[in-house]
Amino acid sequence: MTTGPQPDVTVAVVGAVGAGLLYHLPRMPASGETLLTGTLQVVPGGKASNHAIGLRRLGARVRLFSAAGRDPFAELSRAAWRDEGVDARGVVELHGVPSLIGSVLVDAAGDNRIVIGTGAMGRYAPAHVEAFAADIAGCDLLLVSLEMPAAPGLAALRIARDAGVTTVLNPAPAPPQADAAGLLPLCDWVTPNRSEAAALTGLADPAAAAARLRELGAGGVVVTLGGDGALLLPGDGEETAVPAMRVRALDTSGAGDAFNCAFALAIAQGLPPAEAARRGCLAAGLIVQGPGFTGALARWEALPELVAGRRARRSGRPGGTAAGAPM
Repeated sequence: MTTGPQPDVTVAVVGAVGAGLLYHLPRMPASGETLLTGTLQVVPGGKASNHAIGLRRLGARVRLFSAAGRDPFAELSRAAWRDEGVDARGVVELHGVPSLIGSVLVDAAGDNRIVIGTGAMGRYAPAHVEAFAADIAGCDLLLVSLEMPAAPGLAALRIARDAGVTTVLNPAPAPPQADAAGLLPLCDWVTPNRSEAAALTGLADPAAAAARLRELGAGGVVVTLGGDGALLLPGDGEETAVPAMRVRALDTSGAGDAFNCAFALAIAQGLPPAEAARRGCLAAGLIVQGPGFTGALARWEALPELVAGRRARRSGRPGGTAAGAPM
């Protein structure tokens, strides 16, 4: 975890929680093919769970709002949240339905394929979110992801917008354009990856897609580009390319979640958007060097040193760097 002064920030996280079944394979299976592997891991999962744990590791106070079943997968997640100090009183328990389960296939190059059974998240509704409206309104920033129906995300964004809370939407997976039309105008920031930006706009070029998302109502846009870093388009500024860390990726699953954690926290702290995007790229670069998301979080201890080292080099003062130097 981080050391030194901690950010005085509370973040509300709304989205999916559950468990991840993580398979490491020499390659992706072909159609009809069965591959055997002995490297199955069962870990807490769902983007909102990842965001909550990641933000806590970076020092923020976190309130998590979601839904789970009554099963061992939910118990696994709740134990992880307790250990990390995440306030999960906003995670409702739904009876007669399993928790969300995601199967993640990771090949030798670190690329991944993900399939999600939504379970309890398919029944997560605006009323579940609205029951915690006062709690969301009391936070500094809201981070929403979409491994669930769009309606509860829309409810959370409306609550935050009405209360003057900064809003960040990670549209993963990309919602239908009809849902996006309601979501985007409520977002101070939207953070799609390359494919999500294309799905939302019909435009393959990230710069053109970012501009279109802003036209559709988003205040500012960051398109994450994997090894190519990120493209930043603030609501009141010009396009900026933010490079990625130069590292050997072992597992790219969770890279986008890591980016969103560091980016959202920096925005909540009032840092400039370009600095927030750079911190997001640093966090993503650290995560991809380890297997899984929660297992690789220990590497985040290096984030303050990486940020300080980059600042020192910019100002001409001596500064330390880590292996796989930042941008």
